[in-house]
Amino acid sequence: MENGKVGLGLIGLGAWGNSLATAAARCGEAKVVNGFSRTGETRKAFADKHGCRTSASLDELLSDSEVEGVLIATPHSTHEDVIERAAAAGKHLFVEKPLTLTVAGAKKAIRAAESAGVILQVGFKRRRLGATRRIREMLDKGELGVLHQLEGVISGPAGQNPPQGWRNDWSECPAGGMTTMGVHLVDNFNYLAGPVKRVFAFSKKYSAGGISTTRLSSAWNSRADHSDISRRAGSSRNSSRPPPTGPKPPRGAKRMGLNSIFRQKKNPPAASFRSRREIQSRISGPNSSGASGRVLTPRRGLSKGSR
Repeated sequence: MENGKVGLGLIGLGAWGNSLATAAARCGEAKVVNGFSRTGETRKAFADKHGCRTSASLDELLSDSEVEGVLIATPHSTHEDVIERAAAAGKHLFVEKPLTLTVAGAKKAIRAAESAGVILQVGFKRRRLGATRRIREMLDKGELGVLHQLEGVISGPAGQNPPQGWRNDWSECPAGGMTTMGVHLVDNFNYLAGPVKRVFAFSKKYSAGGISTTRLSSAWNSRADHSDISRRAGSSRNSSRPPPTGPKPPRGAKRMGLNSIFRQKKNPPAASFRSRREIQSRISGPNSSGASGRVLTPRRGLSKGSR
């Protein structure tokens, strides 16, 4: 753009899309110049609030020469297709997490970006927080000794009043709370501890209102290869549904359950494409583990069932 700011197109003009537009403007280095949503009423409200134009179709937005990159804040199941189309149009990409719902879809999205020579970023903002970066620094310097265990918990009142629409749709959130919120912890663990060796998880619904918990246990191996687990594991289910019956968890298993990305001046190392696939597999893998009660290793589940 003439003023030196990066011109952005926003795809998905809901609540979080508005937050992304506000964050982009606040950083002073980018501006949303065009937006797309399926409904005219939503487009008008967004244009009035942010002072930009909107498009009646995705193709119209992608053909806008002033749009250098796109922010994708659409339902999870649409990410793969939108990324491929935007990459083909030569637009750089920032997509909200999760990247896609399957490892196979993540690989396709990554290939599309690589083939087009565009940047693909995923909204894992929490690895950029000062506390997370400080822990990484302490680990790198050996200040914490040998890392034996990482534990993370995300809890909040939102589960008592489940959101309506696609965010409460089983097909959009097959790993329950892990799909939307727990994925942040998975990314942080990957950033701090590296590739995972095996995964165990179980999920339980506590009330008809949808309150649920997902506990995820992972074991790391410093010599593990990212490619060993970069595949999707079998079936999936939503935390709003009763868990299937199956074997009890192994005794003694450990239980683990854009604003800043635009404003951060000193970013930590970005997640590599391989680590993004790994993060996806660690979200997909627990679906199978939760259904079967088995601990998954690269040979038992994580390397099978890709789609």
